[in-house]
Amino acid sequence: MLKTVSTANGLVSPTFSGNVTLSNGNLVQGTAGTGVNFTANTPTAGMTSQLLNWYEEGTFTPVLRDAASGNAATATTIGRYTRIGRSVEIQIELTSINTTGLTPTNTIYITGLPFTCSSIYTPVHVFNDTVTSTTGAIQGLIYVGQTYMVLYNNTITGHSSSIVSQLTSGSSGFFMQANYITS
Repeated sequence: MLKTVSTANGLVSPTFSGNVTLSNGNLVQGTAGTGVNFTANTPTAGMTSQLLNWYEEGTFTPVLRDAASGNAATATTIGRYTRIGRSVEIQIELTSINTTGLTPTNTIYITGLPFTCSSIYTPVHVFNDTVTSTTGAIQGLIYVGQTYMVLYNNTITGHSSSIVSQLTSGSSGFFMQANYITS
């Protein structure tokens, strides 16, 4: 059943009871920052929002570097993301990494993430190919306030930086997945 209500500015605001079906087309937001409001749900303690107001998916270009703004390697790259609300899921593939021009003793950074990490330091799942064996698994960490991650060799007793010399120039590769929070 459709009911219309006039608002203070003279516009008509429809109110529906029951399910709403669109037989053709999309439901389009008319104003940025608006979305699906879930305030009818009883929130859990600590709730900060019940408004779903962002959905986006796309591609980005991840870049392997020897510092946060250091020298860039050449590689075959794929970066995909999906953002739902403040949650961003990324998938990265870097293959045939050419380390020419990089400093061998420098830490490996992956830059160019599509959104700034704003909540907590976020671990990144990393699978590597043709990377020199270390004493632990390689894992990434996305830093708060940044659009990059740093790679580490993790062990039971601690971690150390993954460095450029661990890569076999022209044949090393990384496959990564993470979910982080943005503003």
